[in-house]
Amino acid sequence: MVHESLAWRRSFAIADVTDADLLQEHHDQGAVYRHGVDRCGRPLLWMIGRKHRKSSALATHQRRYLAAQFERYAAAHPGEQCVVLLDADATGMSHMDFDFISFLLACVKTYYPSIMAYILIYNLPWVLEFAWTIIKTWLHPKAVARVRFVPLKDVGQYVDEEQRPKYMGGSDEYVYKYDGPAGKPTPKA
Repeated sequence: MVHESLAWRRSFAIADVTDADLLQEHHDQGAVYRHGVDRCGRPLLWMIGRKHRKSSALATHQRRYLAAQFERYAAAHPGEQCVVLLDADATGMSHMDFDFISFLLACVKTYYPSIMAYILIYNLPWVLEFAWTIIKTWLHPKAVARVRFVPLKDVGQYVDEEQRPKYMGGSDEYVYKYDGPAGKPTPKA
């Protein structure tokens, strides 16, 4: 696993990625960003399913963007864990991207194995429940135990009201907006 991780880091050149190396589209769309903490004070890495655009032309760029988020967190908080909050509310089949999910799992299993405390999956639509039956076969039982499905009524067990947006029953008025250096333009298909 260590050799695989080192080979991946070298091929992805992840330690050298800057905001300017990433697509501006990914900075702007707000599909993946860090904000707030869970009830134990662990930072939240938000993944907004309905904002994900499945695209084979953008797949490498999307993976690089996600890996950059993990890399920055790991560098800024060595040895500390975060929580991945996958907001599946209003997510449909057009957003389902098994390749991207497989990469996310590789990140938390192989490339950044100690970074994640658990994954919260908020409001998984019934049409995507079949996807979970497939995805959990890719995981070790200990990893499956770190995945928690939470409807609106239960999300407060993990994330306090002031850390949740209003649509999750919270009072946080944060709206993601990227204000860093310009990224690359989206390549033409």
